[in-house]
Amino acid sequence: MSSVYQRVKSTAETYANHTAICVAGQLVSYEALLNQVHYRVRWLQSQGVCPTHRLLVTESDTYQLIVLELAASYLGLTLIYLEGLVKARHHELNAIVSDAAADWLIEDSNGTDVVFPQQFRLTLPDVENQKDVHLDASFCVKQKTDNVLVQAYTSGTTGKPKGVCLSDYRLCSQGQSVAKAMQIHAQARILLDDSIIDLKGQLLMLAGFSQGACLVINDVPDDQQVFAVAAEYGISHMMLPPFYLAEALKDSELESRNLSALELIAYGCAPIDQTLLQRAQRILSCRWLQGYGLTETAGPFCWLANDDHEQGRGTVGKPAKGVTLKLTDRAGNPSQPGQVGEIWVQSPGNMLGYWDAEHGQPVASEEIIQQDWLKTGDMGVLTSEGFLQLKGRLRDIVLLADGFTVYTREIEETILSLNLLDDVAVAAWQDNEQGEVPLVFMRSTQNILSMLPKIQQHLLTALSPLKHPKYAYIYNKPFPRGRNGKIQKHELVDDVKQQQLIPLFI
Repeated sequence: MSSVYQRVKSTAETYANHTAICVAGQLVSYEALLNQVHYRVRWLQSQGVCPTHRLLVTESDTYQLIVLELAASYLGLTLIYLEGLVKARHHELNAIVSDAAADWLIEDSNGTDVVFPQQFRLTLPDVENQKDVHLDASFCVKQKTDNVLVQAYTSGTTGKPKGVCLSDYRLCSQGQSVAKAMQIHAQARILLDDSIIDLKGQLLMLAGFSQGACLVINDVPDDQQVFAVAAEYGISHMMLPPFYLAEALKDSELESRNLSALELIAYGCAPIDQTLLQRAQRILSCRWLQGYGLTETAGPFCWLANDDHEQGRGTVGKPAKGVTLKLTDRAGNPSQPGQVGEIWVQSPGNMLGYWDAEHGQPVASEEIIQQDWLKTGDMGVLTSEGFLQLKGRLRDIVLLADGFTVYTREIEETILSLNLLDDVAVAAWQDNEQGEVPLVFMRSTQNILSMLPKIQQHLLTALSPLKHPKYAYIYNKPFPRGRNGKIQKHELVDDVKQQQLIPLFI
């Protein structure tokens, strides 16, 4: 097994003069990148940073973060990224900082509102034009195989931030798995339009570096200019969550852009509307790849390959090489073939556990990881061809008073198939008379009230009465979303004004 640093060092030995990074028009070779990493290692050591130290990172410059992470891999440090939470409320952010138990704070020159001792706050100096900086070649090999390189705080859909601990070696392995799935090669030019504090950016970085490819950093992304950037820099590979793909397709000059270099677009992070996907496939002549995974699995462990998009339509594909899945009932017993169950996964990318401040280490309780099986909390079913079809979250369900389970995803997909609304989300609502009932949130620039009869009729035809949502709620602003584009349903429910609920099926 290799650490992230070791993998990049090996790549630099093979592709020393290849461009590793293109940022603001500047090209950085793998040899130059490695020298800058070595300089950063020396600087960190001069500041008193030692192996096993924990660094809380609020620095936002993507290039600086890349160099820092490679240096952290060499030194055996843990980088604590606040994934999507940098703009959290002041008290929430400082509660996370307290839980993280960091030794140092890495911030940019503008500083941060985080409460942290002044003597342990560091601002990264520039690393440009560092040449022939050599380090002890054997030092980094001494790090433990389970050293936590990245601790990503993510709220998921629960609203409660959790520190997901991802080891150096497992991240490196996952990067190579992503590179294989995306068919990345040494001549590839990969669009990096998210910071590596986001898992999507992290995986693209690791995948590209594992193959000697070039990362094109777009630090000030405009969702509707993604393909303009792709045309300008000859991008061959990119990853777009569905929400951002929809925005990118609004580019008024898209059809005239030269995208001849574009080989593959990967998508995932959130469910995709099949109408959106088919529209994108008609417009863009490239391969398509869907990934399904969690922060807790260091990203995708299932892939829907380009050639499987017809047969596997509506699924998230098949397990990656080295990954094993099983579906279980609520008691943890294997589900019967064709039955819905919770998805458990054994994967090389699985996290070590959630950070436990009390014990000062990652902890994986049997509620989360049982005998190397990570319980995803997602519900799914395997088709006869071996494709995995998602049915919603274990906790993103509605448990009716009679014990019947309603999967919110099924209602959402049924309504979305009408192509009437801009956004749809279904969540559990606590009704005074019936207990938990399905509540459907709707958003559109058109008159939703005029659409309701058609939506009701379609639900009557497509779903059994037990699955009918009792109420609708018109949401007049964009749905709250996490950094990866997932709808934050707990925030939608928090915004509900009960007098504005619209009865659908009483």
